[in-house]
Amino acid sequence: MPSSRWRQSARPLAPYNRSHEPPLPRKKLPIGIQTFREIREEGHCYVDKTSFCLRLIDEGKYYILSRPRRFGKSLLIDTLAELFEGN
Repeated sequence: MPSSRWRQSARPLAPYNRSHEPPLPRKKLPIGIQTFREIREEGHCYVDKTSFCLRLIDEGKYYILSRPRRFGKSLLIDTLAELFEGN
């Protein structure tokens, strides 16, 4: 059993959001969307992989995209195409 001194010094956890700002609005998930342009223009949730794409372009020659179905292979290729087109 902990000593009484330990129990007195223990404090409850602080609330996560101390600022009284309203929460950010939730974005739609891009389920079934395979084009980067459509995700961007319609305001869907997207994890920015630009730095990863630039690393792929700078450091390698050939890549094999061996991933399961519905894992974002087409979206990655479309994102690379948009980068090369300057969009």
